Amino acid sequence: MTSNPKSASPEWSVVIATRNRPEQLESCLESIRSQGDVDPEIVVVDNSSGDDRTKEVALSKDAEYLHERVPGLSRARTVG
Repeated sequence: MTSNPKSASPEWSVVIATRNRPEQLESCLESIRSQGDVDPEIVVVDNSSGDDRTKEVALSKDAEYLHERVPGLSRARTVG
């Protein structure tokens, strides 16, 4: 019996904390998605960006999007 990787739980997860860097986020997400046959769970934590560009990039690349309004890397990692 063969399993469908898309329907199975991800083999690994990535949490990306970011703030006001949508262009770099897009590049990062594309790089992660190109790593082979594994379809990882990707969680983007937007650490109080000033607009919706980070959210738009995350959702366009099939990442889970979370927003943390209080600035701070430790806070963003905890949310992730």
